Order: sequence, then structure tokens, then C-alpha cells
Amino acid sequence: MIKRLFASESALIKGLRQGGVAEDQAIKKLLSKHRDMIFRLVTQKQGSEEDAADVLYESLTTLVLHVREGKFREESSLSTYWYAIAKGVWYKRLRKRIREENLEDQLAFEEDEVIDPEKALEDQEARFKVQALLGRLRPKCREVLLLWGQHYSMDEIAQKVGFKTAQNAMNKKSKCLSELKGLLKQEPELRGQLRLLFQA
Repeated sequence: MIKRLFASESALIKGLRQGGVAEDQAIKKLLSKHRDMIFRLVTQKQGSEEDAADVLYESLTTLVLHVREGKFREESSLSTYWYAIAKGVWYKRLRKRIREENLEDQLAFEEDEVIDPEKALEDQEARFKVQALLGRLRPKCREVLLLWGQHYSMDEIAQKVGFKTAQNAMNKKSKCLSELKGLLKQEPELRGQLRLLFQA
């Protein structure tokens, strides 16, 4: 029994690393086996069904990238590793939501904040560079990443961009992120700005 479990897990990992049809099949199996686990994590911790769907696809994208890039070292099961990623994604979103709910109380103080013109110019220049970098991506890639950075769900992205399913949108986002990482090697100083743009 244990040997069969290890063999099954190895096959999933191999599929994710191989890409293409093998990756799609591995992802379907992972979703079939562990979707409910991720949904329970979110819905039992103040989240809605929509929140759970977003966390499911975002954490799955991260899991696939980690397997491809060798960050998953097989020191735990895929399900345990995925659960840890999903937990981090949801808690980060939850903290952000709590901060946003308290934003109105902070606005009065922010209106009196003194703006440093030199710092503002530096930030503006960095934003222009980020826009130029994103402009080097294919139009659909740029659209998908910007929508994801604005926290649209995978279902919403699929609908807006014209994909048939949320799974297609997730696969596209994964490939576009890899493409963006390649461009970042030429502009490493922009990592901070992009992290702010795409943080959950």
C-alpha cells in the first residue's frame, strides 16, 4: 500500500515537471484528491467559497512552480506541501482584508503626511521602468498578470481574457510568470516594485 502511494506521488511529480498533457493530467488528479482539503482550510477560517476557489488556484500555481523549479524537495507529501502553501496564501489575504477594513480610520492621518518630492520622483521612475518591462510581454500575458495582480479570481480572469476555464487561466499565469522572471534577470532592481504590484 505504502509503495503504491509513493509510486502515485512520484508519477504526479514527474507529470508536473514534464509539462504539457502529463502536467494537465497531474493537476486534474491533484484537484480531484485535495480540492476539498483546501476549501475546508479557507471556509473554516473566515473565508467564503469564492475565497477558497481563489486560494485553491493560486496555491496550486505556486505548488506547480515549486515542483518545476526544484524548490519542492520531496521531504513531505505533495498534499502537505500544498496545504502549507495554501495556508500561507489565505492568511496573507486575510491579513490584507483586515488592514483594508481599517483603512478608513487611517485616511485622516495620511492626508497630513508630508510627501518627499525626491522620493516621489524615484518611485515614479521605477513605475515607468516596471511598465516598460511589462510592455515587453505578449499582450495576453500582460493582461493576465495585471488582472492577477489586482486580485481577480481565476474564473474572472478566464472570463475577461477569453479562456474556456479557470484552469486555462491558471496555466497561462504560470507560464507568463516564468517569462517575466526571465526578463527580470536583465532588470533585477525592479524585483521590489513588481513584488508590490503582484503581492496577494
